[in-house]
Amino acid sequence: MLSKIRNNLRTFSIFLWVVAASFVGTIFLVWGKGSISGPSANEVATVNGLGINLVEFNREYNRVLEELKQQYGNQYRKFLTDKDIKLLALRNLIRRKLILSETEKEGIRVSDWAVAKEIESMPIFQKNGKFDVNLYKKVLAANHLTPEQFESEIRDDLLVSKVTSVVGYSPSVTKFELNKLYKEMFGKRKFKFKLFGLNTDNVTVSEDELKSYYEKHKSEFAGNATEKYFVVEIPVSESGATEKAAKAFKLAKSGDFSALNGFNPKEVPPGKAKKLMGDKAVYFTKDSKFFYVYYRAKTSESLPFEKVKSQIEKVLKEQKAFEVAKKLAENFVKSNGALENATDFLDREEFAKKFKPVNPADVERAFTAKVGEKLIVPVVDGFVVVSPETEITVTQVEPKKEEQLRAYILAVKRKSNEVNFLNLLQQKATIKINKELLRLQQ
Repeated sequence: MLSKIRNNLRTFSIFLWVVAASFVGTIFLVWGKGSISGPSANEVATVNGLGINLVEFNREYNRVLEELKQQYGNQYRKFLTDKDIKLLALRNLIRRKLILSETEKEGIRVSDWAVAKEIESMPIFQKNGKFDVNLYKKVLAANHLTPEQFESEIRDDLLVSKVTSVVGYSPSVTKFELNKLYKEMFGKRKFKFKLFGLNTDNVTVSEDELKSYYEKHKSEFAGNATEKYFVVEIPVSESGATEKAAKAFKLAKSGDFSALNGFNPKEVPPGKAKKLMGDKAVYFTKDSKFFYVYYRAKTSESLPFEKVKSQIEKVLKEQKAFEVAKKLAENFVKSNGALENATDFLDREEFAKKFKPVNPADVERAFTAKVGEKLIVPVVDGFVVVSPETEITVTQVEPKKEEQLRAYILAVKRKSNEVNFLNLLQQKATIKINKELLRLQQ
């Protein structure tokens, strides 16, 4: 419930968290002048003496996790580990405590009246459009919160909001800033171009080339996968047997079956394996003679050459045609050939739609190039040589886009002010982290 209340009070959005994820590991070295020896046993951190307990941390951790799932589904696991998420949650809480510590020092307060009004305005506590005290107590009890605890949280939320709104205030956006960004984002220019398309008709591939490609890429032509069971047996009397068994178990859990081949695994009949393992993919046991690591693996055999020959021929022909088109484009630029085709005024989106560049960065390259400069751009159908014919110009200002840019510039200015303010607080703060309680070493 508190996650919903704080939705608009966060210092950093999910996007900024993701961008910052590669830096949060340095938190212990650069944040403040405090020790990392840790606060009391039941606190994950202290900020200028203000404690962050485990309940508070777990609540923030779950909030961050839930928001990541809502924004990215399970894709967030591709760029954030559990340790990263813990650090992000800790980062949020530390920044919150930094602001609260500053409000305490400066004597900034939020009245009881303001706290009451904030709570009364929350739909979750309203019945028939009005605040209901019985519903209020019932909802809090369901979330294991007392009114005192919840009201203290709301007071802190309002204090954080009050400070960040003042610190992040940006008075205006200049016309120069607006025009400059509008031109960069939505400006258009004309281009001259020549397309060098892929032509596989005049490209030949030898039998040796086909077979060589097949041998190098056999794993790409797998047939139907079959499920097999294996066991690694390590004699108990063998030197380092316990460590070897642990390593084999770890490799099996991670699915690194090729590395397990070094342990000479034996295939096990499915009936026997399933009786031991049940639904488990990996199973460990031992007796007086051996450690046993049973595991399930999917294996597949490569399709025969003749079945994939035409598929390989198509791939190699396209590769060769690609190289031919590239060479033609390069020779054309070297010979300073004339570009006879021309476009109308295009913005970046229209350029991408017309030419379909393989690398989106080439769109920006085309818009930052000098007039008359020739660029070779890989596109879906081959290569195109493009050359800007005009400077970037704004043919028409769209009010809706202009307002969006104005809001964007203001948001960037506010965020910059907040970041600078928080960095200043961090530099003079005493921050202690309980790494053991957080288990950040894992």
